Amino acid sequence: MGIEVPDSNRNNLEFQRRIEMEKMQIGNWKINVGETKVLEESQISSLEEFIERWALIETEIRRRKDAIYSAAVERLDIPTILCRIDMAPLSGTEKKVEEKIYEIESQPAGMGITTKLGSLDFIVKEMWSSLGQIGINVPSSQRSLKEEDRIFAHAMGWKWIESINDIYSLPSLLWIRGRGEELSSEILQRALSPITSHPDKTYLLGIGLAETIEDVDNLPWKEGFVVKPLYGTECHNVLLWEPEEKKRETSGIHTRTKIQKILNGKEEKFIVQPFIFPQQEKIEEETGWTIWRLFFAYDVSGKSWKFMGGLWNWRPCLKIHGASDAKIGGLISKSKAV
Repeated sequence: MGIEVPDSNRNNLEFQRRIEMEKMQIGNWKINVGETKVLEESQISSLEEFIERWALIETEIRRRKDAIYSAAVERLDIPTILCRIDMAPLSGTEKKVEEKIYEIESQPAGMGITTKLGSLDFIVKEMWSSLGQIGINVPSSQRSLKEEDRIFAHAMGWKWIESINDIYSLPSLLWIRGRGEELSSEILQRALSPITSHPDKTYLLGIGLAETIEDVDNLPWKEGFVVKPLYGTECHNVLLWEPEEKKRETSGIHTRTKIQKILNGKEEKFIVQPFIFPQQEKIEEETGWTIWRLFFAYDVSGKSWKFMGGLWNWRPCLKIHGASDAKIGGLISKSKAV
């Protein structure tokens, strides 16, 4: 059954309850929809402060490393107008929200799903109104995200662009999915996200969420940790470790031998982070693991970052992403729940 898409900012839990445990389809992807959950205002405030710090660090990195500055960096002095925090759910016992954060994605997927679930805060349209017409393009290499991005673009009133060959007919500002190795400098200078540096995780080092790996033998083998490439996307070469005495009954943990073999056999740079376990949760009598994906938008006139909605993502294994066995539900603020 199709699920309606809200067309205003008057979303509330009544709409959310109507879609609980339905199946939603975007393109060829069928999504199991769960309940909508509410974040505390104090949690949102702490996360917005964290994004402010991240944006300063990431912008400085982009100015130092990028040969061509994007419109976001050059005109707004930010890395992107839209980002996503991937993290373990907050329990309220953390001293800092950083204790639960995995990564920040500056060119995030998932906004179409968030829109269709009714979790998107439409005030973001006002926050970006001074930017004028924005065009959006999904390159052929990212076609699996086309329908999802189209939903969000329609909600924002962005111009959908099938081809970016004729740059003179395009809006002055662009949101371009994927990486920009083959794009002209004129296009890159119009971008509202860091296209050329999309998979760069240097910011994790700058903000203190990761360290570089100098010696495989000196990894914290007595503790849980995650190893990932400094430059990379999705789950490619992401390695999970837990020592035997702490290991929980779950799939997805790599052996010490495999980790050593991969790291010693590659010249690319890797980083290591503490293993922040997702929240263990039972849904429909099946035990699995839940993470949060929270979206933040830059308020151009207010020059600040605002929470605009999010998702929780559950799977019966530690590789948590969209899949046939996954369940996804909305995350909203208390102010949207009334």
